[in-house]
Formats: sequence, C-alpha cells, structure tokens
Amino acid sequence: MIMFHSTSLSARNINPPELESTHSLDLDEIIERGTLRIIVPINFDGGQFLPRHSSPMDEQQRLARGFAESMGIKAEIIPVFTMSGMLKTLLRGEGDLIIANITITEKRKKKIAFTVPVEHVQEVVLVQADNKEIKNKKDLKGKTLLVHPSTTFWETAKALKETYPEINIVKQQTYIHDEDSLDLISDKDFDATIRDSNIAKMYLAYRDDLKVAFRLKGDKAIGWGLRPDATKLQKSLNVYLQKYKLASSHNENLFGDLDEIKKRGVLRVLLKNNSSSYFFWKGQLMGFEYEMAKAYAKSLGVKLAVVVAPENTKMLEWLREGKADLAAGFLHPSLDWKEQFITASDPYHEAKNHLVVHKNNKKIESMNDLAKTTIVVHKSSLYWKVLLELKASGVDLNLQVAPESLEIEEVLEKVAKGEYQSTLVAEHLLNIELGAGVDIRSAFALDKVYKNALAVRMENTELLLSLNNYINEKKDGKLYGRLYKKYFDNSQSISKFQKDRLKSIDGKKTLSAYDKYVKIYSKRYGFDWRLITAQMYSESRFRPNARSSAGAIGLMQVMTNTGKQLRLRKLTDPETNIHAGIKYMHWLSGKFEPELPIEDRMWFTLASYNAGLGHVLDARRLASKQGLNKNRWFGNVEKAMLLLSKRNYYSRARYGYVRGREPVGYVKKIKRLYENYLNVSHSIAKKSEAKALLTN
Repeated sequence: MIMFHSTSLSARNINPPELESTHSLDLDEIIERGTLRIIVPINFDGGQFLPRHSSPMDEQQRLARGFAESMGIKAEIIPVFTMSGMLKTLLRGEGDLIIANITITEKRKKKIAFTVPVEHVQEVVLVQADNKEIKNKKDLKGKTLLVHPSTTFWETAKALKETYPEINIVKQQTYIHDEDSLDLISDKDFDATIRDSNIAKMYLAYRDDLKVAFRLKGDKAIGWGLRPDATKLQKSLNVYLQKYKLASSHNENLFGDLDEIKKRGVLRVLLKNNSSSYFFWKGQLMGFEYEMAKAYAKSLGVKLAVVVAPENTKMLEWLREGKADLAAGFLHPSLDWKEQFITASDPYHEAKNHLVVHKNNKKIESMNDLAKTTIVVHKSSLYWKVLLELKASGVDLNLQVAPESLEIEEVLEKVAKGEYQSTLVAEHLLNIELGAGVDIRSAFALDKVYKNALAVRMENTELLLSLNNYINEKKDGKLYGRLYKKYFDNSQSISKFQKDRLKSIDGKKTLSAYDKYVKIYSKRYGFDWRLITAQMYSESRFRPNARSSAGAIGLMQVMTNTGKQLRLRKLTDPETNIHAGIKYMHWLSGKFEPELPIEDRMWFTLASYNAGLGHVLDARRLASKQGLNKNRWFGNVEKAMLLLSKRNYYSRARYGYVRGREPVGYVKKIKRLYENYLNVSHSIAKKSEAKALLTN
C-alpha cells in the first residue's frame, strides 16, 4: 500500500513546505511506527505527467514499496523540491529514505549514507531535436548549458567549462518543473542541458523535440539516501536490493527472431516446473522438455536459459512480453492463441486423457458413472474445455475448479489422499504418478487423442521454421524415444526421479539437506540462500565429506587455514563448514567497492572464492589496460582473467599465473544454477516479488 504525504503541492514556482520536525529513527522504530517515509522529488511524484516509458523513479518507488510490504508496514511518499530540500528533510528526521536518482559521490557521502547502487547510468547532453551543431564536448563552446546548481550535473558542467571556458553555464531556476526546463531547450531558449541516461530515456520515449547529442564518459552509481545513523535500515535495504538485483539480472525482455537468438547466444524457453517438463533431482536439472530444449539449443549452437512463470496461466503472456523466445509444457494450441499473436509449432506429442480416481475407488468405470463423482481440473486447462464439451453433449457430470497455483501432480496427490474425488489428466502425466507409486488409477480413457505443440510469437517466422524442422526430424528418432522412455515409460526410473524430486521450495521438499543452515548464515551475512546453495552444489555436489587434492574440506570446500583465520575449525561438521564458507564470502565481498553494480560485486566475490582475491584484482587492473570495464565481470573482467593464463600477461601481473578458465567457468555455472533455483522455486525476478526474495 502507498499513500502520499498530506502536504499539497501545486505545479510551479512555489516554496518547499515546512514539515514538522521528528526524531531520527532506525529500522526498529520505523517498523513500530508502521510507515516508511520515502522522500522523492516533486518532479517525479506521479502527479505531474504520464511517462510513456517507465520512470526510473517509479520503478525504484515500487521496489521500495516492496521492501516496506516485506516488513509489514506502509510506504508514505513525501514529495520535496530540490536536492538540497530533500537532504534537509532527511537529516531533520522528517523522512527515512530518499529516492531521487541520486548519484553516489564522496561529497554526499560526508552528509548522508547510501544503499548499494540500484542502477548505473551515464550522463548525457540533451539538445533540441533539429540541432546539428552540437555533437561532442568541443561543440559546446559558445553555447548555453542550462544546469541546476544543486545537482551533480553542475559539477560536470564546471569541469567542462574548465576545459572549454567559452561554455556559458546558466543556472536553472530552483522551483521549476523538470519538464518545463526541458521545454526551454526544445524552444531554443538555451542550447543544451545534462541528464542521467535513464531519465533521458524516459523523456525521449514520448518527446520528439529533444535528442541525445552525446554521452559523457564514465558510469555513475545511483543509490538511495539514508541518515548516517540508520545502520539497520541500510543493512536490510542492502540485503533486499542485492537479492532483487541478482534475481532480476537475467530477466530481460527481448523479441528477436532466430538470427538475434544466435547473435546473443542464448535461447530462452518457458517451461512448467513439474514432473514432465522441468525439475531438480539431487541437484541436477531434469525433465523431458528440459532435455529436448537443451538438445535443440545445442543444435543452434547456443546456451539454454529456462524461464518459469509464477503461474502456468502466465506463460503465453510472458512469451508475448518477450520474457522468453518460446514456451513449452505440453501445451494445447487453441483459437485464442491467434488473438495474442502466438502461433503453434508442429505437434511433437499426442496423448489420450484419462479420468483418474483413488486406486480403491471401484465405483467409476465408464462415462455412465460420471454423475457419481466430482471432477477437479484447472479452468485454464484443456481438460476443462473437454469436460464442458461432454456436458454440453448431454453427459451428466460435476465440475470443480482446481486452484491455478497447483501443478497437475499436486491435484493427483489430492485425489490419492481423498481430498479430491477425481480429475482428468493426459496419459503421459498419469504414467509418471503411477510410476512413482501414487495411490491412484485410471478409471477409463476418453476416445479422442489431443496433440501438444510449442508456442512462438507470430512474428518469429524463422524460429518457427527451425523448430518445425527439428521436431519433424527428431520426434521419431533415438533422442526423443530415449527421453520419452526415461521419463514416461520406465517405471523404475520414474520412481527414482520422483522420490527425490524438488516439487516446491515452499513445501516440504528442499534444495538440499542443508537448507536450514544455509538460510541461517546467508541471512546473517546478507546473501541470497539460493545463490549459496548453487555455490555449495558446484563446490561439493552436496557431499559433506568431500575433499579436494588441494586440501579443501566439506560442503563449501573450505581450506584449513581459511577456517583458522575465520575461527571456525571444525570444518568436517556441515553447519560449521557452511558458516565458514559464507563468512569467507562476506569477507571477500567487503574487499570490493560498495559502489560496484550489485551483481558484478557478487561475481567478483565468487571468482575470488574460486581463484583467490589477488587474481581477481590482477584481472580488474588488466581489464582497464585492455580498454575493458573493470567494474563489469561478464564480457570484461572475465576476458582479462582468461588472459592471465598467458605468459605475456601473467608475467606482468602481481599475483602471476592463474588458470583463468576455472573461475570464469565457476561463475557461469553458479549463475546458471542460481537462476534455475530461482525458477524452480517460483522466484523469477519481478519487482512485485521483492517481498518474497527478502523473506526467504
């Protein structure tokens, strides 16, 4: 829930309100009060304009509201003019948090505290859309540059003027709306102004009277401002933001066809987290459709990235939004696909539907007995449509809607427990549960055979053609037959997989036998426990007695000397070993600048855990020399790390040779496994899911 501060602010040229002074409060007092007071610039409080592109301020406010909700409190918005006014409001204790696209600077850090960065941006110079004179910094000579004196843009403008004294810097009026100041540029009252790239992107999505003339070099870290004494609030926000940023870093909306997929090197496939499509078994990814998708991705020469929607009803919506390239899940094509601009591949599977009852139920044997039972199915499923057609044809039957949050195997389990009387299910799904020993049976099968296909966006014609060729080539081949037998026809393998399969992170099943300890120490040191679990699997495959030839011990493969330095010596004890590994991760993380992007700081930490801190520092220095970004791991520092296995480079490095492919592969593997853990636990990054990420 969100509410706006009671102070009414009209649009233009007014003085900032005087608020009543209150005491400075940290997290405990904020929770007791029941509200998190968020200070925002009035230009972006939602009441002045309607951006066509999502506002960075709105997105950050939604994220902060998620934090407030996770704490069981409300979010209160306090709009204030000017940065100096917002700082005064915060330091007087009249607000708890500033969200204003604030650049983290050393000067500001002397006044207030900051969270870890929520975003990294560049400054850009904006000019009138038809301006052909200004293309670089030198072109600003003799031009007017409109800048607000309380922003970091003022410092940037002064630095430009030192190089080019002919630049005429004009102070922007204090209480003028941001949109109005941009009008002064488009109306040619002034030649140029400076904005952060994310704010410029928002404006340019609906204003065609402005354009970016050029970008200024260097990334800027954007953070949220807090009072220096609000240390508990800062720590909690940092944990929250870290979990959100890591979880969302792989969830980008993309729409390209096959050529774009090959160019980016990743095929994103929407799968259902269930026993037929995609699940974990003893730490490994399994599932008929998962393995088929992996084989198809390999045939394209790309990696597979799995996406799991929070509900099966969201699959086509997510596909349409560009969260994946195709959707699988034994889907049944229907007429409404065309309305959503979704098209179906050629069928790759077909099956009859069975009426399923408890194994001891002998009353239901044919269609004539349907009046004696209540059939529970999902309203969004093909089964519902099939049963409605039967009812319309004169068959006497009783229908009940199954919650969409339940997977089909959970519905079948409820039939086995007597909670539901019966359900309708496809034959291959029934075989899985029968093979797992669930107390159900098929009363009878319906006559009609139904086909399953993949879903693709209608405009992706090349991808559709490629899929159809692959399906028609493979569906009668060895791979398809072997996988089908493995998952649906072999009762022994079905029983083995289903016994230990991870069904739901929120239920009784877990990622590992050590979740309890991982959660305790991850929370203590500010990590997402699922990331640590992915790391633990990569280190030891969940084997507590694992030992490496180098002497690393246990689940987290901690060295004896490291344990001694951490004052945790009993490394053969699983809890102690997990504690030591996470505590060491915390120590390593502290060796990197807090202004780094959250996800990159984590990748640096993981690489250091694997290869040693010194080698990562060497790689960052080398990255800078190579013209790469030393603050980004993927595509930058990882490339430098690979070079450190070559004499020309490691001979000049402080820490010498490193087998670079090991930390590079280590980080990639953990990132991929972590994302899969998020998927399987229904924790794909969305801003609305930040609450769940914190509470876990």
